[in-house]
Amino acid sequence: PYATDRWDRLLASGRRLWGYAHDDFHDLTDGDFARGWNVAYANDRSPESIVRALRTGKFYASTGVIISCLHVNGNRIHIETENAERIVALADTARRIAVADGSSMEVEMASGIRYLRLECWGRGEQFAWTQPFWRKD
Repeated sequence: PYATDRWDRLLASGRRLWGYAHDDFHDLTDGDFARGWNVAYANDRSPESIVRALRTGKFYASTGVIISCLHVNGNRIHIETENAERIVALADTARRIAVADGSSMEVEMASGIRYLRLECWGRGEQFAWTQPFWRKD
């Protein structure tokens, strides 16, 4: 239901696109509401700032895991979450390059990797996905 396999195929083919989380609901009584959302890293709460964050990939998608810190320093990426039990670093065609059991991870984007994204796994169906990081050489 998350279509991350399709996202990775597009990313691996060179397409640069963001991954969003949304609900497809038609009736508030069916229990399929507020199960997927996006968290924007906006400078303020104005619509312009939020749209700018969404257009530039400064957001993450979630179904329950909360990312509390995301820091990039050169080719190193550090992530902290409030409630992930495992974090997986995926590169290129969704190849796992690192796995950390717990709520944080630091990973290096080695040479030869075109993109890297992080999946944060929580309990049950709770996940969060970062946007892809593209290597700058």
